[in-house]
Amino acid sequence: MPSDEVLIQAGRITSNFVLLECGMTELTHMLLGVPRNIAKTVTADLSFHAVQALAVSLAKERVPGHCAELKKILRLMKRAEEKKDAVSCFLWGREIAGGRRRQERLQSRLHLDDGDLTMAELLDIAGEIANLVREVEQLRASMKKALGSASGQPRP
Repeated sequence: MPSDEVLIQAGRITSNFVLLECGMTELTHMLLGVPRNIAKTVTADLSFHAVQALAVSLAKERVPGHCAELKKILRLMKRAEEKKDAVSCFLWGREIAGGRRRQERLQSRLHLDDGDLTMAELLDIAGEIANLVREVEQLRASMKKALGSASGQPRP
């Protein structure tokens, strides 16, 4: 069983990623430009990857000047999601089917040479995801401002 400190950091990684998902969903809701309850209805049954694809499509139409930044963030989010999943599987998936080959793949995703996660690596991953949460919020604010100036008034 992993130590309490490792479990705390794994929890930070997971909770930071949930905040990242929420931020991306809020960005998508804002880009939809419809009342919040309708935006929630549109995205309620979408996977996280579908929400991301919808955000890109909407950004191309509504704020094309922000598409490059959105795509950059989405690439970083994909890598962060891989790390989050690899940490979970590394901590709890060793006893699950897949054995040594699965563990080696996970180690390569996390760039682990010795097959072990250090506290510093866990802290780095949690911090990386927390930084992405801030980047998504900054991008959302910038897009909101651009949408407001394009129409002459702020958008939802």
